[in-house]
Amino acid sequence: MSDVEPNETSRIVEVVKGKAKKLAGDLTDDDALRREGELHEQKADLIDESRQQHQRAETEARQAELTERERALAEESERLAAETAAARREEQTERERRAEHAEVEVEASLRRAALHEQEEDLERAVSADERQAAERLAAEHREAAALEAEAEVKEREAESLDLAARRLD
Repeated sequence: MSDVEPNETSRIVEVVKGKAKKLAGDLTDDDALRREGELHEQKADLIDESRQQHQRAETEARQAELTERERALAEESERLAAETAAARREEQTERERRAEHAEVEVEASLRRAALHEQEEDLERAVSADERQAAERLAAEHREAAALEAEAEVKEREAESLDLAARRLD
């Protein structure tokens, strides 16, 4: 009987008592003994019903726990997906910002080269007096070009940051 649960043992004992008392009541024609036997059998049924309800409650508790775990896993999965998507957006924004910065640098370099060429052309074309005036003009042009290039770099960086901010929103 070591494999039998205590409630099952109690139920079996109550069934046996009930049958025995009902049989004794039938043999002795004792209604009170028969009724007592029926009460023992009813008690056995209640013990069995209690055991079944306990098992159902345990099953429902396990199911609720599984449902909660599934919900938590789904929530974690959604959070990780959102983080991954955000990281990808940030990486894309950074790549775009670097590409725009490189483009601006190339354009600035081309402008400086063109300006340098213009300066050389001016130097070859002017006389000594004119050369001094041309050098001042060239210096002013270089300074203006440098300021324009710097302003354009700053403007593109601001645009990149605005784009990145809109994507993160």
